[in-house]
Amino acid sequence: MSTRPRMVPVAAIAVALLLMGSAVTAADSVLHPFLTALLKQAPLKRETGG
Repeated sequence: MSTRPRMVPVAAIAVALLLMGSAVTAADSVLHPFLTALLKQAPLKRETGG
């Protein structure tokens, strides 16, 4: 029995995980400045009861 039929789905899953990881990293690096700017413009209001 050859191991080729088993290697193809494993390789496809590995490639998909790598692509997802790189997409998340790219989105984080692109969106991070915008998100920090939004947080600086509208800081969260913390109310202390007492």
